[in-house]
Amino acid sequence: MKIFVSGGQFFADGFAVRRAFCLNEGEKRLLCYVAEEGCGCSQVSVKNGRVTADGRSVLAVRWAEGVELRPAPHFPRWLTKRARTEVASEGDAFLVELRPAPRSLLRVTGAATAEWEAATTLLSPRLDVIEGQKEKIVKVSALCPEGEYLAMIALHTGAARLLLEDFGESVSCRGNEVTVRRRYADLMARERTSTYLWQGEDFAPSHMYVCANDHSFKQEEMGRLLLEAALANDKTAASALLSPEVADADALFDYFGPILAVEPPLFESSPTAVAALCREGEGLVATLYDFDFDSRGKIKNVRRLNED
Repeated sequence: MKIFVSGGQFFADGFAVRRAFCLNEGEKRLLCYVAEEGCGCSQVSVKNGRVTADGRSVLAVRWAEGVELRPAPHFPRWLTKRARTEVASEGDAFLVELRPAPRSLLRVTGAATAEWEAATTLLSPRLDVIEGQKEKIVKVSALCPEGEYLAMIALHTGAARLLLEDFGESVSCRGNEVTVRRRYADLMARERTSTYLWQGEDFAPSHMYVCANDHSFKQEEMGRLLLEAALANDKTAASALLSPEVADADALFDYFGPILAVEPPLFESSPTAVAALCREGEGLVATLYDFDFDSRGKIKNVRRLNED
């Protein structure tokens, strides 16, 4: 199996790796790297056709053509401690726990059972109970690579609901309103301001987008623009890219699923193809998409190139 590396200078069993190295079933290599984020090492092996790396020093991205290994983010141990709180409500007892980096989970046990994987990596988490509502609400605050993170969990006998989850450069809570501002490193230089208004049982969301780089783009960039709109949940921008016959941004976003990042293909492909990185267990999977266009240059079809 061919294993590609990126994001630093890698060494396999002491030999420098420029772009890739080969590993057969049952073989192992000690992979070390030096990158801007620091250095690390991991034993990489192939078992049952899958690449595994021990420890948390490298991050595996599965492509249809092979596996790419990247340096994993490094976080100080004091930022990655778990947080937990016990909540009592009308005779019921709940335990709310948060497991931070590298794979952050929100978990509720006791009178209700639920678990959510956080939308980003959480650091230095804090749990606070908000009183005065029909249901007990747990406020989850944390740092994250993008800035600040906020989630709200409602607890009721036999049920736990994730009311709100968002993150960005800044999170502001004033009265019954939450405001989150987030910048995206995309072609549009997009900034999203999200407002969540509490209405007694749920939050009503609204989003406003400002694009500092809003101009005409080449057809080769249209697919990337569409995936970046999906990443930011910018339905207006997505609809403007689509042919009227397929201009259903909600259905298209459901088709893409949660996207962590949009990147150019690792391997040679169509000039209009683009990759979406999604979470898969402890690693990532890169799904390659290509696009067909109508006579007006609008996207009329989306094709998943590496679909099984």
